[in-house]
Amino acid sequence: MYSDIPRPEPSLLALREVQCVFSSKHTSFPEPGLARSLASPMAHPLEQALAVMVSTFHKYSGKEGDKYKLNKQELKEMLMKELPSFSRQTSEASLQQLMCNLDSNSDNEVDFQEYVTFLACMAMMCNDFFEDCPNKMPRKK
Repeated sequence: MYSDIPRPEPSLLALREVQCVFSSKHTSFPEPGLARSLASPMAHPLEQALAVMVSTFHKYSGKEGDKYKLNKQELKEMLMKELPSFSRQTSEASLQQLMCNLDSNSDNEVDFQEYVTFLACMAMMCNDFFEDCPNKMPRKK
């Protein structure tokens, strides 16, 4: 349906999405031009992580249907390619259960807010793992 609509490069999508979030009435960028710098190699790791989170969503969203949402097949492809260690042995039933859990508005798709909720849960699980196994904590060399 939207396959004929040109899609910007993921880094541009990431910057636009992050800029929209930070330019809302609740918060703003602390300095002009920060949105443009998020995807640059000189950006700080957390800034780069935010840009990657956003661009990864848009890399897979909208291949079929709504270009701002992930359907079940797009979610599966994203999990298999971007989180292979978490999705190696994922059954169709598990994928369907994940989709149901993420899809808080019951539209059979995962929007950006639902996706970010998923990433936050994954980050909390990783944190719990490293708290329980401090000797496995990744360290900067």
